[in-house]
Amino acid sequence: ALKYTGQAVMTDVNIEQFNEAMQYLEFPTETLPVPISTNDVIQAAQRCSLVNALYEVIASADDVHDLAPLAIQDGGFADLYRDGENGQMTWCFRARNYRDPSMSDSGREKRYGSRARSMALEKTGLNALKELLLLFGGKVDLLNPDCKIYIFDGLVDKSMTLTRRIASGPKVRSISP
Repeated sequence: ALKYTGQAVMTDVNIEQFNEAMQYLEFPTETLPVPISTNDVIQAAQRCSLVNALYEVIASADDVHDLAPLAIQDGGFADLYRDGENGQMTWCFRARNYRDPSMSDSGREKRYGSRARSMALEKTGLNALKELLLLFGGKVDLLNPDCKIYIFDGLVDKSMTLTRRIASGPKVRSISP
C-alpha cells in the first residue's frame, strides 16, 4: 500500500502508516495439520515487531445493530460481564471505517490507523452495542483501558466486524539507543 521497497529511509509518518496497515488472517483450526491455540498466536504477535495489534473477531454482520445480539450469543465478551472472570477490567470502544471516506473524520480515501477513526460510526456503534456494553462490570477508560473493543466497517466483504484487541506487538523505534 505504501510502495516501500526498503531502498530508502522511511519518514516517521510513513513508518506509522506502514506499522498500522491492517492485515486480515484466519486460523481455521479444522484444516491445520498442527493445531494452533489462541495463546500461540498471541505469543507470536507479542514477539513480532511487524505486528502492531492482534484482534479477535467476535461478531460480523451487514448491519451494526445485529452485532450486539451476535456477540452476546457468541460469548466473546462474557469474561467482561459483571460476574465474569475479568468483570472489573476497564475498557474502551472505538470504530474504524475502511469503506466510506465520507464517514471518516479526514474524508480521505485509503486510511489506516487514526485516519480511519470515525466519530459518526462510534456514536452509531455505541447506541447499537448498548445491550452488550451494559452487561460489562468494569469502568470505561479512554486513555489506558485493559480491553479495547473495535468495530471495523468494510474490512472484510464490506461488513461490520466487532472485535477485541487481544495482543500488541513489541514497541519499536526507528532509532534505538
